[in-house]
Amino acid sequence: MLEMITKTLWGSIMLPAMMILGFILLYRLQGGFVYRWKTIFRNTLGSSSGVGGVSPFSALCTALAGSIGVGNTGGVAAALIAGGPGALFWMWVAGIFGMGIKYAEVYLSVRYRNDRVGGGPMDLVMFALGLPAPAVVLGGVFILSSFGMGNLCQSGTAAISLGEAFGASPFLFSLILGALLLYVLWGGAKSVTTFTTLAIPVFSLLYCLFCLSLIVFHLSGLPQALERIFEGAWGIKEIGGGFSAALLSRATRTGFSRGLFSNEAGMGSTPLAYGMSEERNPEKAGMWGILEVCIDTLLICTLTGLALLVSGVAPPETGAAWTMEVFGMAGKGGEWFLAVSIGFFAFASMTAWGCYGQQAILWLGGNEKEKKAYICLFCLVSLWGAYGGEDNFFTISDVLNALVCLPNMVCLFLLSKEVSFPKAAKNQGKKQKTKPGRP
Repeated sequence: MLEMITKTLWGSIMLPAMMILGFILLYRLQGGFVYRWKTIFRNTLGSSSGVGGVSPFSALCTALAGSIGVGNTGGVAAALIAGGPGALFWMWVAGIFGMGIKYAEVYLSVRYRNDRVGGGPMDLVMFALGLPAPAVVLGGVFILSSFGMGNLCQSGTAAISLGEAFGASPFLFSLILGALLLYVLWGGAKSVTTFTTLAIPVFSLLYCLFCLSLIVFHLSGLPQALERIFEGAWGIKEIGGGFSAALLSRATRTGFSRGLFSNEAGMGSTPLAYGMSEERNPEKAGMWGILEVCIDTLLICTLTGLALLVSGVAPPETGAAWTMEVFGMAGKGGEWFLAVSIGFFAFASMTAWGCYGQQAILWLGGNEKEKKAYICLFCLVSLWGAYGGEDNFFTISDVLNALVCLPNMVCLFLLSKEVSFPKAAKNQGKKQKTKPGRP
């Protein structure tokens, strides 16, 4: 029953809606988020603004921690198995749509947030649409969703991967991850952003360098791999399987619903990260979202896909087995590195989603005691992942994710006319007037 609901929500509703919204934003913003990279870099890595909260760069790292997960390794491989090499091309197309959607949801979240740190899809429903009751329900569903996609789906895959690689009990690794998770989350949002700001850039760079080394080692296979990508992109099979897998490259098994987006565009989770940021300019905040999608999908997913395609290794039945075999070409150290990468990215995703859950608790009026209770429950639930049952975890998560994503997408459609992108360099530094939020 749940699988049928999931298939309907993601296959018949969400995918077409996201494609249409991507086209609308591409038209209304005149493609600014695609080619105005000088403007984007000047207003992100080249600047800093605000008077409180966490830095925009820390918010970027936290958002990346939430979106970079197990789907950036085995999920990419699963998409290539399902749709052929051409699926990677459609990941790039999906990344372009994702940049527009991510820009819009971060822009609107910052515009409609109040003077307190907050933001997120609940603010859009309450303050932009004037619907307080649905906003409260959405906050509750968002908390439930954090236990699925942001917890069980990550902890289970990480514990099992580490256990298989190092020949130990998955439950042992689950205990270690749970203890570390409790330590990071107990310190609140500041602790999470400090961890992600230090760890995400370093480990993402190491992972990219390892993938690059695999590509360089098999450099002679790169021209053929690129040819297969572009030829396969226009095949009927590749378009049918590849487009859905590309738009949703966080998939650890098969299909669109298993991954949302590799970058979580449209999910409504990322605005909670930028809601903690000191950045008050909607346009600048949105540009950090564009940069996030670029790193997650157009860089990390691309390097993973190319490393797999140039290796010459025939894909087995599962994406996880394919990535392990390819990384294992570098010896046992390669297998260990992949397992540690999966474990780290999963753990980082759990810290980010645990932080999002805390933000939702506080938004609903919860106090410090209730926030601590949530943290304890979140860490205890993570231990369950070691016992397997990933298919059930993903199915339940798919339904919860859709219940969060649907109202967020409705807001983006209704408010898309309010989203703007700097038209000229002289306008980039001007701050936009933000709408009043919660008193």
